[in-house]
Amino acid sequence: MASPNEPLDIDKVHMKATYWGIVLDFFVSAVLLALGLLIRSKVAQFLPTESLKPLLAILLAASLGELAVLYFLKRKLFTSITSQLPNLVSLEQCFVRYSIVLFSIALVPSVYGFVYLLLGGSMDWFLVFVAITLLCFMLFKPKTKEIEKLFQQYHRAGSGL
Repeated sequence: MASPNEPLDIDKVHMKATYWGIVLDFFVSAVLLALGLLIRSKVAQFLPTESLKPLLAILLAASLGELAVLYFLKRKLFTSITSQLPNLVSLEQCFVRYSIVLFSIALVPSVYGFVYLLLGGSMDWFLVFVAITLLCFMLFKPKTKEIEKLFQQYHRAGSGL
């Protein structure tokens, strides 16, 4: 952690947030995928059923709705950081926490797909849900330029400019 007098290493903050995203969105999705494959091959043999089509439509709509939720939440969270924090150390911590919140929300489509698979859905649709999670990760992970802009706004607000 940096002290309030030291400048923050923006690349370090970016990498810390990105690592959390990789763990949550890639690793957890891979674990769910492995569990789904294991359950399908060893525990239970399901045939895709037509009665799940309405559920599939609802889960797909909710998963695509995650894109809008993430867009607005990212804008809201990251624009409100600078007005709430007293020092740079808490700015770094808050930024990483907000990133974890975004990555957790991005993971939800994979969870939907896993539930759909457990209810008897097809593996193909589960992979679509995992792809939506990975798309959310790629679209909404914090970028270095966004972090720089955020820290510049914080410095301007702290210096009274």
